[in-house]
Parts: sequence; C-alpha cells; structure tokens
Amino acid sequence: MGPIACQGRSHGERLNRSVVCNEFAARLDGVQPGALRTAIDQHRAWFWSDPERHRRGRLDLEFARREVVGGAFRRLGVEVPPIAEEIGLAYATRREDTVEPFPGAVETLGTLKDRGVRLALVTNGNAESQRRKIDRFGLEPRYIDMVFEILDDLQHGEGKTIVMVEQNAKKGLEFADLGYVLVSGQLAKAGPGDELLADPDVGRLFLGG
Repeated sequence: MGPIACQGRSHGERLNRSVVCNEFAARLDGVQPGALRTAIDQHRAWFWSDPERHRRGRLDLEFARREVVGGAFRRLGVEVPPIAEEIGLAYATRREDTVEPFPGAVETLGTLKDRGVRLALVTNGNAESQRRKIDRFGLEPRYIDMVFEILDDLQHGEGKTIVMVEQNAKKGLEFADLGYVLVSGQLAKAGPGDELLADPDVGRLFLGG
C-alpha cells in the first residue's frame, strides 16, 4: 500500500489576518488595519516564494513571522514597531487554533491501524509546533505502539541491532536492553532498560514519578 495523505487544514487564513490586524488597530499609530493586512499578504507571498527563505521559514516559524510582519510595515514606509512581534504571535496562535484534520482523516487512521496496516507519521515544520498538533489530535497513540512493533520485528525477527533515540522515556526503556539517559546533552544514567525504569531518579526526571 502506498502513502495516504491525511493532513490538516486551516479555515480562513486571510480572515485570521484581518481579525488580528483589527485587534491591534488602536496600537497601530495611524496605520489602517486593512492596509496592514494587505501589506502582510503581499510580503507573505514574497517571503514564501523563495525556496531558501521557505526552507528556513518552515524550520523557524518565529523568524518567518517576524520577517513577514516587519516587512509589511516597511512596505508601508513605517518603522517596525515593537508590537510587530505580538501581531505575528497572535496570528500564529489564532491560525493554530483553527487547524483541524480533514473530515474522517483521524477515523481512517484508526481503521487502518485496527486492520494491521503499518503507519508512519511524517510532519512538515519545526518539531515544537508539530508536537502540539500530534498531542492535540491524539495522533501519537495511533503510531507509537506500531513503531515499537516494527522495531521488535527487526530486533527479534531479523536479528537487527537497534540504536534508538527516543523522547518517550518509558516506552524506550521498556524496549531497550541497554539505556542511556541524557540531561542537557550530558550522560546522567546508564544501565539495563528495566533497571533504569525502576530508578527513582529516572522516574522523577522523566517518568513523572
């Protein structure tokens, strides 16, 4: 079976930008909200049209927001005000709140998983924003068990050695023969996975115990 796209959508991006510009109208020092919205649309189109800017912007959305809103003010001949970053953040928050999966997408994933179809989750963008969407729509449970089933098949069925970097400490240590726990990039603990799971320091720091 080939890949199945079950991406999300955001309703009314132009409407979101209009609403945000209107919310900041009293602090725009003479700049009309409609003019700012138009300038943002224009500078946004320019920013995302270049492949290198697009690549950097997808990896650093905060930078992209600053550049788009700041560039919009410069297009209007106005020095970029301190509220420019607030405007960008307000739009990003509003946009994220309106993102939702296509109708039936999450249910389709559940059906495929129940039928034993192996699934993989590929995201586009920086890790922090993608993690929020995964948590918000409850997607991780649909994938995490299947990922470890695949790893178990590779290890025990095909005799492969698995080297894994895993943020889900509990699942990782349950699977691992040997585990290494890093804190701020430094090795803090090492040992058999089951021993690390029982270690109170590991539980306190990573397992909520």
